[in-house]
Amino acid sequence: MDDDLRRIPRAALVAALRSVPPDAPTLCEGWQARHLAAHIILRERAPQRIAFGALRGHDAAIELGDDVSDVSGADDAELAHYEQLIAEVEEGPSALSPMSWSARGNVLEFVVHALDVLRASEHPAIRARELTLSPGVRSAMWGSLLPLLRIGGVRRAARAAGMGLIVVVPHGPRAVIARGEQSLVLTGTEEEIALVAMGRAPHARATVTGPDDAIATFRESLDWPAASPEKRATPRTDGSIPASGRFSTRSLVRNRPLARTEAAARQYGTGHSAVQNQPLGLSEPAARRDGSVRSAGY
Repeated sequence: MDDDLRRIPRAALVAALRSVPPDAPTLCEGWQARHLAAHIILRERAPQRIAFGALRGHDAAIELGDDVSDVSGADDAELAHYEQLIAEVEEGPSALSPMSWSARGNVLEFVVHALDVLRASEHPAIRARELTLSPGVRSAMWGSLLPLLRIGGVRRAARAAGMGLIVVVPHGPRAVIARGEQSLVLTGTEEEIALVAMGRAPHARATVTGPDDAIATFRESLDWPAASPEKRATPRTDGSIPASGRFSTRSLVRNRPLARTEAAARQYGTGHSAVQNQPLGLSEPAARRDGSVRSAGY
């Protein structure tokens, strides 16, 4: 199982990054796809640069993501630099790095960042893509999510609504997050619950059931607008929620910018087909870089 925990989330993130151009938006405010890739590299290989940059009032991820000096001789330095960043993300940290010691350490981080890229895309087919995660990866995510749910904003939002809260994964685990005479029920897959728990609720394909006024207060506390009646998603038979028409990608998460080049458009193409149910990071269309897949980002 440790091999799955190391391989699948990283492959999902790498595939998401490769499906978009370097200047694609992400859900991390202020970061394009290249900055998100740079953040992962710094986190794993040079965390001190993140700390020193913060002390100087600089964002080390933006500095590294924008620095094309190492490929200045390339025909398109921006794309060459982006490919180099992705390759370093794919390679991962040295075996001597503490970041490589725990198989569980990056699971939630990489899955959420893969969705940061996909859900911010300007292209509906990219936004609609779903991650295929093994049972072991989902179990590890659930274990990491429970503390976040019990001490974070989701529990506080339920309390603000005067309600208890039960979190349910369809055909999977469930947990009482807050007790009350009445409870709201938050339902979604592990990755969708992770988006809600980590400040990305407007982009989560999850549902909340309970009294209408309590649901409204709960959503308002999480900056999570309700879907309009004509666009409200209907759960699939497996309990997941389809992407179509749910949320605007304009409301970026307050964590962490945007542009586009002709060269990027040529490399990443403009079309994307039949990928909704393919494993992200393992599917052929996601890995292709011959112009048949185009795109996004935390």
